[in-house]
Amino acid sequence: MSIFLETKRLVLRAPELSDLDELVTLRSDFEVMKYTGEGGAQTKEQVEDYLNFALSYQKKHGMGFYLVFEKESGSFVGEAGLFHLLFDDTQPEIEVGYHLHKKFWGKGYATELTKTLVHWGFQHLLINKLVAATYPNQTASQKVLQKSGFNFRGKKQTSDGMELFWYEIYKSDGVETTHLQLHRPTAADALLLRALWQDKQVRQFLGGVVSNELIDEKIVSLQRHWDQHGFGQWSVIDKKQEQVIGICGLHHSEDGIELSYMFFPASWGKGLAKEATCANLDYGFNQLNLDKVIAITQEANTNSCCLLESIGMRAIDRFRRFDTVQLLYEITKNEYTR
Repeated sequence: MSIFLETKRLVLRAPELSDLDELVTLRSDFEVMKYTGEGGAQTKEQVEDYLNFALSYQKKHGMGFYLVFEKESGSFVGEAGLFHLLFDDTQPEIEVGYHLHKKFWGKGYATELTKTLVHWGFQHLLINKLVAATYPNQTASQKVLQKSGFNFRGKKQTSDGMELFWYEIYKSDGVETTHLQLHRPTAADALLLRALWQDKQVRQFLGGVVSNELIDEKIVSLQRHWDQHGFGQWSVIDKKQEQVIGICGLHHSEDGIELSYMFFPASWGKGLAKEATCANLDYGFNQLNLDKVIAITQEANTNSCCLLESIGMRAIDRFRRFDTVQLLYEITKNEYTR
């Protein structure tokens, strides 16, 4: 098998003419195909036409649908890939899509594939954005997109008057490190972020727990910052646990471009906060071309002070704010790149 991509549990390879029978079993299933094109099961002749088109499309563009197999069993799972929206290469939008056999639904495979394809697309294609569209009742696919870092951008009408939910993800929306994925917060992250702001340990040196009303305002403000500036605080996902462990990012403040972070106590002491903050400094200096990044923490928060010093930041000022002593930390681009 000539492998194109691998995930934790799956392998993807380019299609071949000999794959016709496998694709017929997939694309002749009404439930699998009901949200594709005109919807409904396809005949063998239709699948054969599709396969021939897919092969020529992939040869021309270096992307398209790939066949997906389980690593452990070798079972054919379905197809997934990146392609021009509606396969129309006269327009620039690149779409992510997949079809999986029903027996593999609910295993997390769709999310696993989507995240991997997004990462590959931004690494290997000259694009800054990927898109996806679902019908309003495709709630499972909508959850997959949100978990994969896509943001809902509104509703669109098809040429025949059908309503679609439109999703987008930008290259600037995410960063990956050895153990972490950082992406622009999505609706799927909201409940965990709410819990973060209401955790007494997390908020001990940050002014205490936050009310639901104020959290709503903070989430709106966080997204507004992304929309206005093209960067902001990311949700931080532990790749091994596949769950949000905190929030970390750069944002405008009255003192400058500030590095802020909060992490659930279960992730403390594992080096993950350092990994996330270093990723933000790297992004700020190398992608945003910043000259300087600051951070502010309570002097009493010794763990936070140690973290900032461990990533090369130095305390340059001591002052009172919010009825307590604060330390202002700073690092310049020259200091970071030495």
